[in-house]
Parts: sequence; structure tokens; C-alpha cells
Amino acid sequence: MKATGSADKPNSDFEALLEGALDGHAIQKLALHGAARDLTGALAATATLDGAIDGSPARGKLNARKDAGWTIDNLDLSVGRAALHGALTLDAQNLASGRLSLAAPDLDDLSALALRKLSGALKADIILDAAQGTQNISIDAQGARIRAADTTIEKLSAKLSGHDLLRRPALDGNIAVDALHVGGKTISKARLTATPAGAATALDLAVDAEGFAIASRAALTPGEKTRLDIKTLSAQRAGKRIALAAPASVTLGGGAVELKGVALAVGAGRLDIDGTIGERLDLTARARSVPLSIAAIADASLALEGALDAEARITGDKKAPSGDWKIKIAKLSAPQLRGNGLPPLDIAANGALAGARTSLDATIALGAGGRFAITGSAPIDAAGALDLKVKGEADAKLADTALSVNGQSLRGKANVDLRIAGSVAAPAIEGGVTLANGSFADPLNGVYLDHIDAKLDGHGREIAITRLTALTKNGGQIAATGKIAVEPQAGMPGAIRIKAKNAQLVSSDLVSATADLDLDIGGPLARSPKVAGRVTLTTMEVNVPDRLPASFQAPRGAVHISPRAFAKEMLALEAKEKARAAKHSPFDATIDLTLAAPNRIFVRGRGIDAEFGGELKLNGTIQKPAVNGAFELRRGKLQLLTQRIDLTRGKLSFAGGLVPQLDFAAETTASDVTAKITVSGPASLPNFSFSSSPELPQDEVLSRLLFAKASGSLSAFQAVQLATALAQFSGAGTGVDAFEKMRKALGVDSLDLEAGGSSGPTVGASRYISDNISVGVRTGAKPEQTAVSVGVDVTKNVRVKGETKVDGKSSLGVGVEWEY
Repeated sequence: MKATGSADKPNSDFEALLEGALDGHAIQKLALHGAARDLTGALAATATLDGAIDGSPARGKLNARKDAGWTIDNLDLSVGRAALHGALTLDAQNLASGRLSLAAPDLDDLSALALRKLSGALKADIILDAAQGTQNISIDAQGARIRAADTTIEKLSAKLSGHDLLRRPALDGNIAVDALHVGGKTISKARLTATPAGAATALDLAVDAEGFAIASRAALTPGEKTRLDIKTLSAQRAGKRIALAAPASVTLGGGAVELKGVALAVGAGRLDIDGTIGERLDLTARARSVPLSIAAIADASLALEGALDAEARITGDKKAPSGDWKIKIAKLSAPQLRGNGLPPLDIAANGALAGARTSLDATIALGAGGRFAITGSAPIDAAGALDLKVKGEADAKLADTALSVNGQSLRGKANVDLRIAGSVAAPAIEGGVTLANGSFADPLNGVYLDHIDAKLDGHGREIAITRLTALTKNGGQIAATGKIAVEPQAGMPGAIRIKAKNAQLVSSDLVSATADLDLDIGGPLARSPKVAGRVTLTTMEVNVPDRLPASFQAPRGAVHISPRAFAKEMLALEAKEKARAAKHSPFDATIDLTLAAPNRIFVRGRGIDAEFGGELKLNGTIQKPAVNGAFELRRGKLQLLTQRIDLTRGKLSFAGGLVPQLDFAAETTASDVTAKITVSGPASLPNFSFSSSPELPQDEVLSRLLFAKASGSLSAFQAVQLATALAQFSGAGTGVDAFEKMRKALGVDSLDLEAGGSSGPTVGASRYISDNISVGVRTGAKPEQTAVSVGVDVTKNVRVKGETKVDGKSSLGVGVEWEY
């Protein structure tokens, strides 16, 4: 018989497969010659190998014969520097005798024959004998930097002999392994020493792996059932330790494992296990005061706290066991619970096994924050169906820690009454969760909701918002309905409708807004929903606060010391925006909103008293909104001490968030100049600018506006008034905010004060009684200056105003205005 092959021209599928598996190793020429006789009787055969692999010579020969057993002698195989020599005999009882020796300074020489990449050095001497009808073995092996597939051994040393391996095995010797990497795991060091001890073998084991330090002393006694008597056993990691509390034994045989006296000291607690594990179960287990922090020995990230007490008695077939169990966990806490502000949990549960299921009767207490009861049955494995009821109550304050990051809080009691069916992997939920008389506060954004009444109902894999209503600060109502599919992988798709009537959505020192809502939210709600609809503002008030102008910047590294209430609010808003900008969130909603306001958008403060109306569109996404349009000026004035200047241009827009952007202008002729005043920037930090034609300094422009003369001609009292006005618009003083406080105290929408020249000063006030009708009163030093007026906004650009004086005289005027 003869077989030959060449890597340059494969002549069989085997050769092609062989070459593909060698990862670059080439068989240039390899010939196998064999001869055999008496194939069906006393077989005798010889074989020789001759060729080259990767340029290294490959030589081999062996003789084999069969009589009562098998005999292989004259085995001599070499590839490069790797060589295998020896002879082997297998008798009629299948007991082996002989010797095999392997010397491989570079295992890569054998990669082609092993059909995988090998590296490292290995030297081994194996002696087999069958003296007195027993199978004995002696192994002496040394290796370094051995690599095969995903397994590596930096150093291997083994000197081990075994006696009567097939009946009553006894071992003598030691094995040492350093830096073993297998399956992504690392064993830094492993040492096993075996010493004969009468009929048993004493075993000493020490292992350092993945941060574990494991040590054990035991005695292995062979027989019809092999018994392992464990004298000591300990495992330590990350400052945690599990150790055998007393000697124990483990017996193997008949397809079962018998545990006797297994008692583990787990921290300050103890775990006892006794019984048999096999096709039939007869097991008793008891845990007493086991600290859950011991879980860190397996995974340091668990960081559990609490203590476990448990008992179980399990008998019967392993596929359908029976028995009773109970557990109690005191003060359970974990990073996920602590991070969400949840208190430690107290859990008590018990049940009975029957077939492949267990009954369940459990309670979960969240301190004073709530309590839940779980009853029913569940499968022991994941294949069966759940049949559970969950009832209980939770305080909404439990959400405070998660909400407080944004300065928010939630109050109320949530009642839970659920039934859970379906599989563990895909549970189906029926029943509901209700929240009665709840409240939500977000002072940072001025959002306050009260009398929250909600009911969520589960229907299989869907949650229905059956009822969700709330009252805003002014008594307006918000309501929501919708459905949400419990499909986390799809981003919790759903559809929600939100409607509101006369709801005060925002109420802060900066902005107060009341509106009607009609919104639809749909799509993957937890990932990228779409928000569409209309917001109709019935009234909105923007208060320009006493602040330094936008052009002022604090020195680098400056720290605000004891900021007042409004400053605290602005600092909190700024910090929130910076945190949001720094954190990239996968959540981003598409928006398609219309904001409409016929009128009654007021901007007041720092001398400004203006009214706006109009409509704008919000598109894009929450993270990158696009604003089209702005609220246009309806009427407005700028109060400079006792002087009033009408605004000639004004726009109110939103670039994101609740702080509007101002763009105002007022122009008038005063003394010998034409003065122009502009207000720009965010309402929280507006910038006031004064200019004139011909060009004059800001204080000179103000002087002409207020007193119709140059600042150098002012009296002492007038100079003080000029300084007050400059302070008003620089943000360094309160200016005329006394008038704003008076307006709020009177409860009117507009308050006017005019010097009146020779006729004396006049004071006027007005208030809207509907969306487009306002009533007002004006009085002065003389009786004929007192009058009552009614204004009607016919359209955006047309206004009708009627006035009746105390002397009975009436007047009617029509005003038309457009901005060019």
C-alpha cells in the first residue's frame, strides 16, 4: 500500500482540507508506505513516512502486530526537531504496558499533523505497566509557553504516578501550572500534591484564579463508591471569605452525589447542606444570617447589602421535585436601589414544590414607603407559565431621589393590583395601578400639578392610560389617555393624547403662562417619539428681572456667594443646561408644534410694559429645535422715570427652553436729538442700548429723553433721577420697578404714569376681561382728566377704543398699525 501527496498539486480532498487547516504550513512532499499480512488472523503490519513539512524533514516508522492483544513497537516519528519514540502493548484485558517519549523544542513542528496552530516547548515521558493485573501509569512532563487554539500555559510541570487506576486509584506526585488561560479565564497559579495515605490518597490543592485564592485539603478513597473527605476548604476574594466550618464528605457513585456534613462559614453566617443529588433528590439546606455582601466574591460590582435566612427540604424526582421552602431577606439593598433613592427592602417568602412548579406567598416591604404581597405559583424553570397576583401600595415620594436631580418632587399614594401570566421571558400583565390625589412640583421650571388622578390598566403586553388628570396652579385641567406596548426592544411604542384647558403650565419668577393644549405623542416613546399638536396661549407674562446686563461676564473662577432666590434659580437653570449639553442622550423626540397667542403675552420689568401676539412653529427635534415665526408687538411702552416712550418695534421668540428672546426698539425726538432705545437678548439677561442722531453718550441721550436738556444743565434732583434711570437699565438698581409692584398689587394688566406737562400728572390702568376686550380707567389732577375706556382688538392690526369722561363727553377712535 502506498499514498503520496504534494502541496503544490493536491490530489485529494483530504490534502486540500489539510493545507487549509495549517494556517500557512505547507507539505512540500509526504509519502506513506505500508505493508500488512494475515489481515483476518494474526495481523502483522509495518509503515514508514517520508517527506517534508515547511522545509523540515518528516520521518516515521512503526511495527504493529495482533495476537491475544496488540503490540506496537519500534515507533519512531520525527518532524523537524519534534520526535516521538516508544513501544506499547495492550493485553487481552485491555491493560497497557510500554513507554512513550515526546521531545518537542518547538511544537509548531507538529501543527500540520495536529491540524491546528501549536507553539511552545513540551517534553514528556509516559510509562505504563499492568503488573499484577492493575493499570499503573507514571508521567513526567515539562512544558513552557504552550499555545493551542484559545488555550495557553506559560509553564507546566508534572511528576505523577497512579496505581490501579481502573479499580481503586491511588495517586502520588504533583502537578504545577502557571498562567493558564482558557475560555477567556485566567488561572494564575495551580498546585496539586497527591500523597498515598493507606487506602486513600491525600490531596492538597492551591489555586489562584481571577482574584480568587482557593485552598483545600482532602482525602480520596476509591471503591464501589468514591468518597472525598474534605478536611479544609476556603475561597477568598476582594476581602470576602467562604470556608468549610467542619470536615465534610462527598460520595460519588450510582449516578448520584451524596453530601454529608457540608457546612460553610459565609462571613458571619452559615450554610448547611446534607442529602443526595441525582435522579432522585433527598436534600436539606439551611442558611442562617448569610450576609448578601458575600456576592462580591463572585462579582464585585454587585455590592449587595442585607442578610439571608432560608430553609428548604427537597425530595422526589429531579424533574418533578416536592418539598417546602422559605426565605427571609432583611435590609436588602443594591447600587440600583440606592441610586434610585429606594430604601432597603425586607422580603419574606415561602412555598411548596409540586411537579415542576412552586407555590409562592411573599411580602416585600419598602420601609415606610410601601408594601407589596405576591401570591400564586411559578415554574421552577423558564418553560412554564406564571400565575401570580401582586397587590400593594407605594408612596410616590420613593421617586424623589431620581427626580431631585432636576429639582422635582412627586407626592401621592400608588395602589397596585396586578395579575401576571405568560412566560418568564414574555409576561402578560392584567390589572391596574392607580394614583389618587397626587402632586408634582418642578420649581426650577415653574411647573406645578395638583390633584393628580391616574389609572393604568394592563392588558397582556399592553398598558392603557385609562385615566390621567391633574389641576394646575390656577385650577386649569390637564388630561391624558393612550396606550403603551410593553416592548423594550422596540422602544416602548405607544400613542398618547394630551389635552388641557386654561392650564397654568409655567409659574415662575421669570415666566408665567396659561394655555390650552391639544397634543399627540406617538411612536417609540422611550427612544424617539413624535410630539405634534397645538398650544394656544391664553395669557403669558414674562418678567424682566433686576439683573446685570448680558454683556457682563463674571471673572473666570468666580463663585457666587449667598445668592438670593432669583439668582439661585438662574444658577440652577444654567447648571441644568450645562449638564444636559454635556450628556449625550439616546432619547430625542421629533416635534411638530404650533404655538398660538392672539394677544395677552406681556413683557414687563425694567421699565418695559409691552403686549405681544401671533403664532410660531416648532419643528426639528428636542435636542435641535427649529423655530419659525415670532410673537409680534401689539402695543408697548418703555417707562423712563415719569416719561413714557412707545415701542415702535418688538418681537418675542423662543430659541429653546422657557426663557424667551427679546428684540425691542423705541424711537422718539427729544430736545435737539432723535433718540433710539433697543432691548435684546434673553429675558433673564436683557441688554439695553441707547443711541441718538447726532451721536451722543448714553447718559446724554437719557438726559435729553427725561429732561429735554444736556446733563450738564441738570439740577441736583434731576441728576439723581438720571443716575436712577442709568441704574435701572444697567441692572445695578431697581429703577422704576416700584410701578411694577404697584401694578401687581392692583391686579391690572397695564399701569401708566405720565407727567402731563402743565396739566399735571395722570395715572391710567387697564385689564383684559376676555381674549380681545379690555377695560381701563384714567385719572389726573383735574376732573376733566378722569375717564373710563373700553378697547376691542378687532383683528391683529385693527383696534377700536371708546372713552367716556366724567363730564359725560365721549369719544371713539380706530387705530390701524402695520410694521414695515
